[in-house]
Amino acid sequence: MPVLRRRLTTSAFLLLLAAFRLAAPALAQMDRYEAQAYFRQGKLQRTLEVLETHEQLDPELLLMKANCLQGLERFDDALKALSKLMEQFPGSRYSLDARRKQLELLDRLDDHEGLVAALEKALTTTRNPDSPYVRDLAQAHVKSGKPGRAVQVLEDHPTASNLRMLAAILTEHKLLESYITDREASAASDPDRARILGAVQLASEKWEDARRNLARAPQTEETLLMQVEAARAMKDRQAQQEHYLKLVQMAPAKGVYHEKLGELYLAAGEPDRARATWRNILASQGPSQESYAWLGRVFFSHQFVREARNLYTSARNQLANQDLFRLEIARCHVALGDPTAACVEYMRLAILSFEEARDALLELARTSDAAYEATRSVLIESVKAARSIPENYFLLSEVLRIRGFDPEINVLLDGLCDTFRHDSRQLLGFAREFSSSNRLEEALHILAFLEQNASFAELWETLLERAKLERRSGSHEAALATLQRLSAARPTEAMLMQGGALRAAILLEDLGSHAQAKAAYDALVRKHPASPHRSRWKLAAARAALGTLDYKAARKLLEELAVSSDAAVRHETAYRLGYLDRLEGKLEDAMGRFTSVTIDDTGSKVANDCLEAILFLTTRPLPEEEAPFLQRYFELEHFLDLGLLDRHDRLRDRIKPDQIPLLLQPDFLFLQARAQQAREQYPEAVQSLQLLLEQFPESDRTGPAHLALADLYEHHLKSMEKAEQSLKDYLLADPSSLRLEEIRQRLEQLKNPKS
Repeated sequence: MPVLRRRLTTSAFLLLLAAFRLAAPALAQMDRYEAQAYFRQGKLQRTLEVLETHEQLDPELLLMKANCLQGLERFDDALKALSKLMEQFPGSRYSLDARRKQLELLDRLDDHEGLVAALEKALTTTRNPDSPYVRDLAQAHVKSGKPGRAVQVLEDHPTASNLRMLAAILTEHKLLESYITDREASAASDPDRARILGAVQLASEKWEDARRNLARAPQTEETLLMQVEAARAMKDRQAQQEHYLKLVQMAPAKGVYHEKLGELYLAAGEPDRARATWRNILASQGPSQESYAWLGRVFFSHQFVREARNLYTSARNQLANQDLFRLEIARCHVALGDPTAACVEYMRLAILSFEEARDALLELARTSDAAYEATRSVLIESVKAARSIPENYFLLSEVLRIRGFDPEINVLLDGLCDTFRHDSRQLLGFAREFSSSNRLEEALHILAFLEQNASFAELWETLLERAKLERRSGSHEAALATLQRLSAARPTEAMLMQGGALRAAILLEDLGSHAQAKAAYDALVRKHPASPHRSRWKLAAARAALGTLDYKAARKLLEELAVSSDAAVRHETAYRLGYLDRLEGKLEDAMGRFTSVTIDDTGSKVANDCLEAILFLTTRPLPEEEAPFLQRYFELEHFLDLGLLDRHDRLRDRIKPDQIPLLLQPDFLFLQARAQQAREQYPEAVQSLQLLLEQFPESDRTGPAHLALADLYEHHLKSMEKAEQSLKDYLLADPSSLRLEEIRQRLEQLKNPKS
């Protein structure tokens, strides 16, 4: 085939390919793939061109063709394709979709006659009198100005939902009174007519007339329920009881009828009769788990808690399953004021469903002091009785935490460590489990025990895990000391690499020790040339170099990473290079780098940072002679971010305020407020922000200024009213902000600090 293709011209090859298509039906599958590909891309005309080369299409492709025709607004052709599908493939699942689409399209085109014809045809495909086609057909008749035809359709299919629609149509078209008058005579002698008329009167809130006609109708469940509705509307409790008695006799297995009848007896002041009525469900359905569950729920929901508990307990014996209804019995004990008995049930439930029992126990322990003490006591006994079940320790620790981190928790953890002292691997797993639940004190306590007792391999993991937890808890110096101990313990090269990476991250991201971080990342890159993390380390080293103001070293590292195969690294590298370009006054180069990221990536944080940088530059179109002020601004911002206040001040002093371009004045004011806040000059920072808002109310710095004021008032000047007002001002200035929900939550916290 390759030789043949080389000898043929392009047009000849296409002719040959067409010939193969005609000669080989198997190639139709290629057309299917081609059509599907075009369709997914939204290329409707190209899809049609492929499909129209075949006269015979399967139902899936016919539906695709109809969708294309509709999308191209060739509605008549689309309807023909849908009709063809339904005629040729009436049993296909695509035929149902075609019918739905046909009806939607006819309705959209206001082709009422076509819609009526299609719906009448659709009705022949179903024997369900409550089919939505019935109501759609009635609605189509109404739209075409023939409400009488709609009435006839609904009367021919007299289900409850159809008759409610009938009443609505009659009312809307002011035909209700004449309809009732016309049907009243026939309803007196025809029970079916009486049911229809009664249902219409019920839907029209003509309660007395509805009751009269429904009493003449066949006494089915549906009719009796309509009579109940009418009696309820007329507050006739006796009639409701009579109707529910008939329903109970007609459908004894339906618990809801027993429940409603019992509620009526209860409302009438006959609790014994209500309980007896509810218990009838056991006789009618038999003593099953479902019937006991239903009856227990009814007793409990109507405040017969003791009866509910006794019923659940007897159900266990009757059904010979002692694990049944533990959650329900526990809730009964709680409602009866016996939290200890409830805890015992919850702890037995924990064997079957620990999470369910855990949530219930914690909820109980928070309800009162007595419930807390009961939960605590039962859990302590559970731990003593089964020392090898770690879940009990976790649960007791969580309950004790309700009252804060207590020394009793340390005693509990000592017991856990002692029980599992010979299984360091499992103890390490417990520490990680506590850590994943953000219970750092418990995790650190176990790790401290392991540090004294673990073998070498587990000691290395223990120290690394401890350093991670100390970092999470904000103890950065302690984390570095732990990593030093790890290094001294002569770990494997892989463990040493993990510890080194963690140390470098702490130095850079937490302590801002850029020079030390740079040295640490350089060492990692040098010692582990084959590591998959190498490009990330080099990127972090470049960030550290930026922090030391060694722009030359930063650029060298970033340019080496610019061709990385890792897209995330490549994009962040481009952003950092753009950041560096701004610091060096190369604004056009910066714009090019930021734009390149947004073309490749639209959803990451780096892409959002680039978009923000592009927006900043494009909204400040300074003439060439004023461009150096942008570079000064970016340098000042960089110094502030690094906490280099002396460098910031020296540069700021060289900038004459009256020479700052008008477009940049709000930006310089905002930086001034940030610098004042960093020096703890809070009133001065407030003055700078207020000046910004007064002089530049239309600036894009107004939103951040309102938020900065709110932070100053709330956290430093302790003026909650002013903080609240600043947040409200922010919402007024930017009502469509993406941070709307966050700001509303902050406002709620300021109004209700305890919540």
